[in-house]
Amino acid sequence: MIHRFFLTFFIACVAIDPPTVHAQVPGMDETFGKVGSNPVHPAKIPAGWKLIHPRYADRERRSAAIIRAPDVLRSDLDFAGFMLRCGTPVEAVVVVVSPFPPGARPKVRLQGGAFSSTLSGTVISGGAGVLLPVEVGLADNLLRAGPVLDLEIETDKKVIKGSVNLTGLGEALNQLDVACRE
Repeated sequence: MIHRFFLTFFIACVAIDPPTVHAQVPGMDETFGKVGSNPVHPAKIPAGWKLIHPRYADRERRSAAIIRAPDVLRSDLDFAGFMLRCGTPVEAVVVVVSPFPPGARPKVRLQGGAFSSTLSGTVISGGAGVLLPVEVGLADNLLRAGPVLDLEIETDKKVIKGSVNLTGLGEALNQLDVACRE
């Protein structure tokens, strides 16, 4: 019950205000998404999407990503959101609350409008995310997926279902593209 309260509180905070979350990733310092650290003006990011810029300890490497919190009424408690980050092409990461064990190969089903795909994901460092394989055209397919993307992450031991609103994805991807080039 307490777990549900804190997850709901976290999602509400992310949805209301750009987060100033202290980095928990080794090699990074300071904050993600701190107002003033974004070279792209926050007003250009569509409502519901957040542009984040992790700063690494060596201060030379930078990255950018756009994140979207889940639709809490249509998602399991273990589903934390969806992230698209810099890459060629753009990389997609499904974010979860309870980490997967290292080496797990979850199957991820994406469904939105006429778009449907099942991919074999890779658990990223720390286990709280599943990196989807680089698939040319994934971002284009997401743009055609309609206003909602339903996801299902399946391992041998559990299935996590989630849903994210894709409204404003086109503009958010444009801003990510600008941020990735800086």
